[in-house]
Amino acid sequence: MPLTPRPPRKHRRISAKRKLSFSRRSLVMALLAVTLTTPALFAATERTSAAAETQSLLPDDLRPRALGDSRPWEVGLKFQVTRPAYAESIQVYRSQTLSRGTIATLWSPTGSPLSTATFPASGQTGLQTVDLDSPVLLEPGENYVVSYSAPQGRQPQDQRQFTRAVSNGVLRAAPDAGVYSGRLGNYPTRTYRASNYHVDVVVSTGDAGPTTPPPTTTPTTAPTSEPTTTAPTTAPTTAPTSAPTTGPTTAPTTAPTTAPTTAPTTPPGSRNFPTRANTGTPSGWTPTRTINGDHNVTTAGAVVENLRIVNGNLNIRAANVTVRRVEISSGQINNVFSRQCSNGLVIEDTTILRGANDIGQPAIQFGGYTARRVKIDGPSEGLRVGGKDYGCGEVRVEDSFVSVNAYAGCERAGSGIDWHGDALQGYNGAKVTVRHSVLKLNPTPYCIGNSAFFYPTQGNTSAVIDDVLVSGGGFVFRLDTPGQVTNLKVAEDSWIYGPSHNQACGAGITWGAGNEYVNYNEGTGAWSSSRPLSCLGFRG
Repeated sequence: MPLTPRPPRKHRRISAKRKLSFSRRSLVMALLAVTLTTPALFAATERTSAAAETQSLLPDDLRPRALGDSRPWEVGLKFQVTRPAYAESIQVYRSQTLSRGTIATLWSPTGSPLSTATFPASGQTGLQTVDLDSPVLLEPGENYVVSYSAPQGRQPQDQRQFTRAVSNGVLRAAPDAGVYSGRLGNYPTRTYRASNYHVDVVVSTGDAGPTTPPPTTTPTTAPTSEPTTTAPTTAPTTAPTSAPTTGPTTAPTTAPTTAPTTAPTTPPGSRNFPTRANTGTPSGWTPTRTINGDHNVTTAGAVVENLRIVNGNLNIRAANVTVRRVEISSGQINNVFSRQCSNGLVIEDTTILRGANDIGQPAIQFGGYTARRVKIDGPSEGLRVGGKDYGCGEVRVEDSFVSVNAYAGCERAGSGIDWHGDALQGYNGAKVTVRHSVLKLNPTPYCIGNSAFFYPTQGNTSAVIDDVLVSGGGFVFRLDTPGQVTNLKVAEDSWIYGPSHNQACGAGITWGAGNEYVNYNEGTGAWSSSRPLSCLGFRG
């Protein structure tokens, strides 16, 4: 569903006032459109410490001084965040060649598309901001990319604006942050003369973050020699002066939904833990319908069942939806769109598989849902609990089996891949309750992941854990909020650093009976007691 574009939002930016810095000669030459100029990316003149609801990396008043050639390009920006933040929107400075509109993409560190923003047809030029179809939680230290397609070329391109690192708030970009690809819609990785393609990301954090001013660059005159044929070239032009406007919008259409049928299957036994065999779609199940690509649910109270989705997401855009006996391969279930959470989501007897393409995103997100007898098998992220800012409510996980695998390539030494996967992670989440379930992280010798259960003090509320088996990760079980923990079972020798790392021990966590190390059989779900487990883990 195309989203409503917006003019550049008035960010409560970390950097309140910035100005461009030009040499006199380069400014005159740019105005005369004689040759390329190289302005400093920005020079900080004043910074404030006011709280920021949203942040972007580049100043909104930064204007391009040159355009690329007329070949088609995918151009973008590579960036990082210094702590968790949600990617909300993409900003693009539109040239006249984008009058037919374009698609912008947020890419994962491994080059998988995470979310898109649709820029509609418009004859206007200038900076425009469009919301991502769904917000994406960004992990610190990972390299993400935002890019857009320029089918007719002539995209804004200023050389030597990324000769040094740039930062604003929680956003960082290393030198050579401007990236491109010669194929439209491809993950851009190549760089050319430290070019800035005037595409940016907008993130939300809830506070201002650091206030260290970004570095400035000394303006110089760009090289006059012709660029090579493997990279975009720039041609002199005057900067666009027209103000950005919003384009037409498209009304959403109601996706077909299926009617309710029989009751869910019998839950797994109370002694053994759930397994692959007794969670997810029942044995012998066959779908009544198969969809390649996304499926949207827009009717409140709808029941979606006996459906198979391949290479697509199940997008829940209405409240009180029931998902029953659905299989998803290379996709996810998502219930936040346009900053609105569709609460009351119930997911039963459903399977989510890694498939041919790991999407690098949670199998289920964001909040206000109940997962019963759900099987998540193979994706690099499991359950996400979050979305309080979007109105998401509590999450319940019951009788479910979650097994998360590392990124592709993690099996190779020296791959340079840094995987931070979790079977369940909370970020800005309401209360989460997990009962009689398995949360399992499957690291490799070169990618250990984060935790099977990870609920830190990052806007999270509280947790109730009862009769839960956790296995794998640096620290297997991490709870830093208030909570109640009973009958927690940590699989022996499944950690890298320790079995648990709970900062709220004695200060909000009620550590009840039955918490212990166990010997665990994944195939049958059987387990046997080994020794008691302290809230402090090895420190207890």
